[in-house]
Amino acid sequence: MDQAYFCPVCGYITYESVLTGSAIEKKCLSCGSALQGTGKDHDYYFKKAFEVRVKDGNFPKQVAEVVRKEFYYDNPLFDKEKYDCRVVLPKYMCMKQEWVERLEYITNFYMDFAGENRYVGIFKTELNGVTFYFIDNEFYFSGFAPYDGDPKWNIEKFSFFCKAVLSILPVIGFRPDLIHCHDWQTGLIPVYLDNFRFFGEYYRGIKTVMTIHNLKFQGVWDTKTVQGITGLPDYYFVPDKLEAYKDANMLKGGIVYADKVTTVSHSYAEEIKTPFYGEKLDGLMNARSACLTGIVNGLDYDEYNPETDPLIYKNYSVKTFRREKIKNKRALQRELGLEENDKKFMIGIVSRLTDQKGLDLVDYVIEEICAEDT
Repeated sequence: MDQAYFCPVCGYITYESVLTGSAIEKKCLSCGSALQGTGKDHDYYFKKAFEVRVKDGNFPKQVAEVVRKEFYYDNPLFDKEKYDCRVVLPKYMCMKQEWVERLEYITNFYMDFAGENRYVGIFKTELNGVTFYFIDNEFYFSGFAPYDGDPKWNIEKFSFFCKAVLSILPVIGFRPDLIHCHDWQTGLIPVYLDNFRFFGEYYRGIKTVMTIHNLKFQGVWDTKTVQGITGLPDYYFVPDKLEAYKDANMLKGGIVYADKVTTVSHSYAEEIKTPFYGEKLDGLMNARSACLTGIVNGLDYDEYNPETDPLIYKNYSVKTFRREKIKNKRALQRELGLEENDKKFMIGIVSRLTDQKGLDLVDYVIEEICAEDT
């Protein structure tokens, strides 16, 4: 019988528990945090969630099912009546029409930005009990894709979004305790929040978390231009704040001013503190290491389940994969007009074509691979 516990640090589960004398030590297999304690310490930091039997090598899926049932629906820790989580997104014109038709117009106002009064429209919809707000401005959010090839334009567009996110809060009557920001596109939210607190009590005390999905992309442009766009004072454009190597860096600003910083895994949190992976911000990441936590990316075990996945040619399970999985390879060979041969070596990848994804390694060995019976 294995025991699973809820990790208060990253929100995932841990199922590694060791009894040492009278103390219980548990380590989260997601973020790596560990705790030793007895009595109230144990109960406070790691609430026992459930017990499951490891059966047929499918422990993670069983864990996911119980977490979904016991925590997200029944446990008061995730009570939607108590914890009001909302999402704010740009209202891109490239959104699918089916989603546009579900949006409800709320109101609009004008905001001082980049030396002009800019229109800020507010729409909303609800999905699975969560309210989603969409910030409307066709000048910034038109086009056929969320991002375009002009880095300066993207910086202006997302600077507008950052300021608008904070500006709509009193309008929609929602003052969050915490704002969770993602990547450089929202890097100025913690910076603007620091600036807004000088204008009244409303914004004081709101905390922020900055999540780094990819440290390589930082939102960098010359300081004079970014200052003119954002309207932020000189105070913020110095080396210990927004400035990095004589340019303005939006992600750096978010990392500096966020109360906590997270990344997509425990290992990545360690890697970005090194010069090789730190993208010239390794010094800052080390300086903020006490506030830096890695939380591993997860997946939906129902959607990505080869036993039930409707998108693959032949379903298979842990019991049948030796017999059934090969049928997917044959189907792919047939679809691509290749020889149906179980012995032929096939490589498939769905990825951005970048060195970060290891494509430089593929390029290095591709001739050797092609020389084999592929």
